[in-house]
Amino acid sequence: MKYLYQMIADILENDATLVANVGYTTKNFLIRRGYQPEGAWSKLVVYYFQPSVLVDGDITEKIRIVPLIVRVYDRDNDLNCDVIAERIVLLLDGANLSVAGKVHCYECSYTGELIPTNRNNDLKTYEKVIRFSIKARMDEVIGGEPTEHRQREN
Repeated sequence: MKYLYQMIADILENDATLVANVGYTTKNFLIRRGYQPEGAWSKLVVYYFQPSVLVDGDITEKIRIVPLIVRVYDRDNDLNCDVIAERIVLLLDGANLSVAGKVHCYECSYTGELIPTNRNNDLKTYEKVIRFSIKARMDEVIGGEPTEHRQREN
């Protein structure tokens, strides 16, 4: 998963149009993995995985379908949320997320909106949530293969 996150970060953070739309810099990190930053921000892109295992008798257990959730926020303009989300779809739909010897990505496809653009009153911002599906084979397992008899150290 670490390598998939790195590839997604590389794609999103190296696109000049998306960086300009969000106002991303190496100091404010407004395109980020997993959580909303503390402090003031007017635009934000947050992405994270919801891991699940692809169950199919013909495929090994290392092949997974991983849902990728991308949340786009803009405090000032709901249309800008749509523009940023469309740019992310253009960048990630069909993107090659493979890392040699680590992860082989069969496909990354846009699967639709989870939440259409609306006002989030808790955060006082406009929000749009989109979803992608990543089908990947994990070639390198960090920490070794899991076992049923692993003991937790106290």
